[in-house]
Amino acid sequence: MSMSMLQCAVAVTTLHACTPLAIPPSVRETPKNARELTIQDADAAAAFAAFTPLLAAHDERVRKLDVFESRSSLELRYHNESGEHFDQCEADIFLAGADRGAVRITKVGHNLMWIGGNANRGWIFYLDSKPTRAVVYEQLDESAAGSADSMENGEFALLTPKSARMLMGLAAIPHDALLLRIAGAAPDAPWHERVEVQWRVHARATVSMRLGADGLPTQVCVRDLAGTVIATATLTEYVSVRAPNLAEGAWPRVARRTEVIAPRTKSVIRLFLDGPSAQGKRIKPKFFELDALIAQMRPDSVEYVHQTESVTKP
Repeated sequence: MSMSMLQCAVAVTTLHACTPLAIPPSVRETPKNARELTIQDADAAAAFAAFTPLLAAHDERVRKLDVFESRSSLELRYHNESGEHFDQCEADIFLAGADRGAVRITKVGHNLMWIGGNANRGWIFYLDSKPTRAVVYEQLDESAAGSADSMENGEFALLTPKSARMLMGLAAIPHDALLLRIAGAAPDAPWHERVEVQWRVHARATVSMRLGADGLPTQVCVRDLAGTVIATATLTEYVSVRAPNLAEGAWPRVARRTEVIAPRTKSVIRLFLDGPSAQGKRIKPKFFELDALIAQMRPDSVEYVHQTESVTKP
């Protein structure tokens, strides 16, 4: 991602935990494009210069991880009408291109949930309930971390494929992303500790990402448009993963440990990857085909949730 691709703009409303990069009043009054800002504002120019290689490294890593799978252990702490709950489960994560993905949650070999989706719809199969059921979210903006607290079982919405990719630091940074200064950061700290990247994920939420000196994401935070935190992911323990047609030295790295905290739903998700791979050997097309999944899992009912109504079919 070149400097001209990344905009540096002043937010109309100060976001929680972030303030815009310092830009002279003359620039604020007359918005400039990124290239002009680098000429007129030395601070912004330094940030662009520091972040250009980090963004390039992130883009290259994400490209290599378009297909991703891993076995993992999963800890869920959440609240519902019956109180506080804590579960330890196993999970299989399958992420493919075109926003396709699936997360299978099991416990002692027993299927609990299947969470998946494609570019058009998202779904959750509740396989441990009596009766079993599936909920299909039609026309869902499936970067569902931004919708989690308005969905049933919001903590599980954080595991939908597009949300999982985003919170695990595997999402591409769009070209119209912003650079924002991190509030409270030391003025003499390295640029990657002073600035984060922010972009809009859909009409109701933004995501900000902090990168380490090596270009690897260290934190991903989703906020609503008022700046209230919906979910924050902390990424640690990066490991290299085998990728097709690449020498070992060029293998991409992923965070082995991801912790997601969702304050509104009082949920905590801890994900520990075991055997991550970018080869896709276990991924099958039927994982992302709703009709095939319904035929295989045979839920007792299927509920189709539209933006304005809900329809249940036996």
